[in-house]
Amino acid sequence: MKYEAKKELKQIFGTKQKPSTFELPTLRFLTINGKGNPNNLTFQKHVQALYAVMYTAKFDYKKSPTHEQWSDFTVAPLMAWWTISEEAIQRGTFTKDDFVYELRILIPYFVPDEVVKTSIIKAKEKKGFPEIDEVSIKEYPKMPVAQILHVGTYDDEPQTFEKLEQFLLEQGLKRKSKNHVEIYLSDPRKIVPQKLKTILQVEV
Repeated sequence: MKYEAKKELKQIFGTKQKPSTFELPTLRFLTINGKGNPNNLTFQKHVQALYAVMYTAKFDYKKSPTHEQWSDFTVAPLMAWWTISEEAIQRGTFTKDDFVYELRILIPYFVPDEVVKTSIIKAKEKKGFPEIDEVSIKEYPKMPVAQILHVGTYDDEPQTFEKLEQFLLEQGLKRKSKNHVEIYLSDPRKIVPQKLKTILQVEV
């Protein structure tokens, strides 16, 4: 059977426009770090490198599955953890050039680290992207989070964050920091900006 994160982890990927809270389980990700405007070429190269490795891992795993139930998997949606630089924090203002990020793609729980590590090497040999050298495997522990689905352009996200903040206030909860995670359910190359679907997630 093919594992689909969107179906198996509905609490994360099935979020609606109504805010919710839950405990995020321990998860492993393929990650790459960067900084600067997400509209620039560096960001796109980081995304490209991450997908190159993950699709290599997918095909390698499919050739020799190790789980009795899952013989293949669908690559999960791209995610990104966002913050701003220390310089911007000290200034008290920021632009997109001050963004600091960690791009993530979920590694299914049954895919061994060895398969992913080998795929990093293979992807570099096949694609030649130097950014692949920056790709790594990271595991994050359980944590309480709140999230909401944002529909629209990325620049309009503050309005949805306001709804999430109001929800947290009503629940007697607070964000642990101003950092947040975005889960991209839409491909901006195929959908008009006004219909983009992005999950906004914060640790509480």
